[in-house]
Amino acid sequence: MHPDIEAILSEQLIISVRQHPKLTTSIRYHARRGQLRHVLGGFYSTPEAADSFEVRVAAARAVDPNGVFVRETAARLTHWPELDVGQIHVAGARRHQVKGYRFERRTIAPELVTWNGHHYLSAPALTVLDLAAASGAAIISDALRRGVVTIEDLEEALRLNSWRPGVQQLAQLVRESRDQPWSELEREAHVLLRAAHFQDWVANHPVLIKGCLYFIDLAVPDLKLAVEVDGWQVHRTFDAFVNDRIKWNNLTLEGWTVLHFTAGTVADLVPQLQEAVAMLKNR
Repeated sequence: MHPDIEAILSEQLIISVRQHPKLTTSIRYHARRGQLRHVLGGFYSTPEAADSFEVRVAAARAVDPNGVFVRETAARLTHWPELDVGQIHVAGARRHQVKGYRFERRTIAPELVTWNGHHYLSAPALTVLDLAAASGAAIISDALRRGVVTIEDLEEALRLNSWRPGVQQLAQLVRESRDQPWSELEREAHVLLRAAHFQDWVANHPVLIKGCLYFIDLAVPDLKLAVEVDGWQVHRTFDAFVNDRIKWNNLTLEGWTVLHFTAGTVADLVPQLQEAVAMLKNR
């Protein structure tokens, strides 16, 4: 391949006739021979790299320099680097769809746009809301558990997007997340407790035992009553299985009463918790 083209691709990942008119003949020649492959617009890359996330992002950025990467694309570029991204999502002044890309006409409040030194991105709170709108509340739980956003961040993003369709449903998910459930099963438990107007419980309660810091899923601290909500998705590794049992034993030895609930028994949470509270108060 022409050495100038190789040098440009090593730095920029993509190349176009418009940006490099002196290389027009060479670019078209290598494209005809299959040594370059069309990516987007007038931009080309090598056949080996053309489908990569990095090249597709570079092409979208070149086509719409002022566009803001949103949704899964923004998540991959920020807090979720392992996310598999099918379409590259870009918000901007125009709307069109090309295979592998979605350019959506959308105005984003300046407060919800960030710059990472290479690209404009939706802020993490908006990214999380966008993903939650499509995939449900588990996205919010995961982002809160990993410290990607706070409830205050999400509430501010909602305020700045009060016009968007489905905002009431998103607001409900955020309200249900105010005690920061770390799994969907914990979220369900929180909803049940609030609906029953159960008092004096806290979520993710920290307890220091023998130099180890544990977090109890739900606790009534004054009664040393602990509730562990055992969702398989969070506790599916062998290490997690072992560590949970060490935690439960240490809590018991420190005088905590520990109740366990799973997806199959969480419906019994409120009556059994009420029964445990009554029993502990009458000791």
